Amino acid sequence: MSAPQVTTPDGVRWTIAPDATNLVADDALPTDTLALQRWLESGQADIVKTGPHRTVYRVRLPQMIVYWKRCRLLGIRGWLRQLLRPPKARMEFDRAQALRAKQIPTIEPIAWGTRHRLWPSESMLITRNCDGTHALREILEEQLPRLSGPEQAALRRMIACELGIFLAKLHQAGIVHPDLHPGNFLVKLPANGVPIFYLLDLHAIRMTGPLDWQSARANLVLFHRYFQLRASRADRARFWRSYRGHRSDWPQDPPLARQQALELETATAESNHRFWRSRKARCTGKNRYFQPIRSRIAHGFAVRDLDAAFLRTFAADPDAPFRDASNRVLKSGGASTVIEMMLPTPQGNRPVILKRFNMPHLVDGLKNLLRPSPALRSWIAGNALLDRGLPTARPLVMLHRRRFGLPTVGYLLCEKVADAVELPDAIPTRDPHTLRRRIDRLGQLLACMHDRQLAHRDLKAANLLMDSQEQFWFIDLVGMECDIAPSTERRLRDLTRLAVSFASDPRIRNTDRLRFLRAYFAWGLHGSAGWKSTWRTLADAVARKIDRNRKRGRVIA
Repeated sequence: MSAPQVTTPDGVRWTIAPDATNLVADDALPTDTLALQRWLESGQADIVKTGPHRTVYRVRLPQMIVYWKRCRLLGIRGWLRQLLRPPKARMEFDRAQALRAKQIPTIEPIAWGTRHRLWPSESMLITRNCDGTHALREILEEQLPRLSGPEQAALRRMIACELGIFLAKLHQAGIVHPDLHPGNFLVKLPANGVPIFYLLDLHAIRMTGPLDWQSARANLVLFHRYFQLRASRADRARFWRSYRGHRSDWPQDPPLARQQALELETATAESNHRFWRSRKARCTGKNRYFQPIRSRIAHGFAVRDLDAAFLRTFAADPDAPFRDASNRVLKSGGASTVIEMMLPTPQGNRPVILKRFNMPHLVDGLKNLLRPSPALRSWIAGNALLDRGLPTARPLVMLHRRRFGLPTVGYLLCEKVADAVELPDAIPTRDPHTLRRRIDRLGQLLACMHDRQLAHRDLKAANLLMDSQEQFWFIDLVGMECDIAPSTERRLRDLTRLAVSFASDPRIRNTDRLRFLRAYFAWGLHGSAGWKSTWRTLADAVARKIDRNRKRGRVIA
């Protein structure tokens, strides 16, 4: 039996789900787009998310809460695509009904509609609110950190295991979601503590037979990219054991399961590396996150969420903050000047850090034309660190003055890391337990930096900050190298530079240096074979670096 249809006065033809016909008949669910505009004006509706291709509204009706999704056509490509396939809203409507028929928790579709024309146009989908649910990303990034240690551990274990069961059920049912990430899951936490997951954004899902290992691995890699950067190995192992154990159509072969787990970890790391490389140029283009800025004297890039008036003023005279006596000077030298200033925002002024890269020699302008300038390298490296989930001050604006077409003096505006001190000041003198904990965290952080295809040739102690939560932060990123697979020599070069900073510090003993190597090389996972050779190599490199600096009259920092 065909689904009932209604056409509203604004020309939208709606297809109604069979169990929602009474809502439309009783006017409990007005489907006129004019009604949506009235709800927005009255505050009864608000925008949940928006973008060039779709906007999602939340509408509070007397009987229930619904979500209204408007799918737009972007350009000729989107128009031609809809000639060959149904509208996105219809695809999501049909797939939601198919998933519910398979007992897969997902959204409850109420109606979909499009304007009754002979050519493609925008489409709309109305779904019922899933009561008591939260976005999985919100649970993981906002609610979980606020729990106590034991509560965090219990919820993490529960989510890992239940996610494995949910995805095993999806894949065994032959369901493939091409955009599998935490943003496309809702989760309900009932009183019994067992999470219930709901699948979202269904228009592109495919339904086939039960997935074999190659197809399942490709889909799990998409899902795994987020968690490989944020979840512990133990939680990822819990997820895998749960997933593998609930694939009843696969042989329960422990050696094969271990081999598949290693394949999944390796393929996910490779996928993340490709993803990061593809995003490297994003911060130097025009998109929904970044924008080019230009004035009579300067060109550059900025994030989208800055005040337009501030950007115009700053680009017109980027040296004005350095002339303002109320701004605190943090560093002043021949190569650069750093100040702390206040940035106006809708929530009030907030402190930021502005660095000016001076141009002591005229030839530097030509160098900046032939290779990325220090300001541009810092801008790209800062965004590369954030993409990889590594802590650094968020870059907000990058500018270059122009002279005869050459980029000359550079400017970089970044957020300020609150309550942070430089690494040498973070070394406690009377609490060995705190020192060891911080050494372990620092070693693990630098291992992550190298594993995520980054290197830092100027990794001195002053270029690392530690905040009040004992989180380390990378700053001064001119020497950061992106999208490389650091060789052993390059890794040891970076570690040598950091070791030089503490070579004469009496608070750091050889046992502390060995503890750092143990954390960096993850002896608990990979073993400690060859550590004596590494120790001697680092000691020789540190001695050579110190001797070279002394001969050249350079201060050891």
